Amino acid sequence: MQVVRLCSHRSDPAWSPLDGVGASITGGRWNSPGKRVAYTASCGALAMLEYLVHSSTTPKNLILSIVVIPDSLDIERSHWAPVDLAASRQIGDEWIARAECPVLEVPSVLAPRQKNYLINPLHPLFKAIKITDRNPFAFDSRLISFSSTSVPTP
Repeated sequence: MQVVRLCSHRSDPAWSPLDGVGASITGGRWNSPGKRVAYTASCGALAMLEYLVHSSTTPKNLILSIVVIPDSLDIERSHWAPVDLAASRQIGDEWIARAECPVLEVPSVLAPRQKNYLINPLHPLFKAIKITDRNPFAFDSRLISFSSTSVPTP
């Protein structure tokens, strides 16, 4: 299976888009602070949407990575996306602690019927997951200007 990761590029030679450090700093929808996990998306469009909704500044130095998860790896699936942040973090934190599967499929809250894939970089089978392509990425200026303007609510 192929998934996509959009993130800021760091100049550290040891850095990897899948290191999970960024999500461990503040936590995410599916992980508490201190828990390393790499968020990926089912397609590039969803990766862009997820990045924009979580970015408070104009994105710079972005890299778009194509990630291949071998079919031989088990993927745990959560079909439920709790509205409560604590509940979704509990699901992710428990998945990390169980360490049964290196990947957790979760529903996208932003795009119904789309999926995000969490990758545990500390899982013993993580090394089987490969980045096959990494390219610099820049958002179209129309998206940046749209996302930074406030949209009136009805």
